[in-house]
Amino acid sequence: MKENPTHIGIIVDGNRRWAKEKGLKPFLGHKNGFLLLKQVATWCFENNIQYVTFYIFSTENWKRTKKEIDYLMQKLFKVDLFKKDLEYFHNKNIKILISGRKENLPKSLQETIKKVVKSTKENT
Repeated sequence: MKENPTHIGIIVDGNRRWAKEKGLKPFLGHKNGFLLLKQVATWCFENNIQYVTFYIFSTENWKRTKKEIDYLMQKLFKVDLFKKDLEYFHNKNIKILISGRKENLPKSLQETIKKVVKSTKENT
């Protein structure tokens, strides 16, 4: 019997292309992509995959329009992912760790990240 991997890494890419193919605005592609992240993580944990790493925002992404970056930083990353889902993370015993360069992120998002990481540090 084959064992599941312990750790899976996923590079998040193609949300804008997906939206364009469906005739939708790029922002809806990003939103649907984020909803899918939670489903993927839940599936992994339910299948005994202990760690899931999502590579979400690269240095190349800073070249996008200000409007798109602001949407990602203020709406999806800060509100949807962290504030709305904090209770979900606790209910599922999910520990959130954020790596990478955070110094270019908006200060309010940096503070939210610190809160979420601290709040979930005892989850396993």
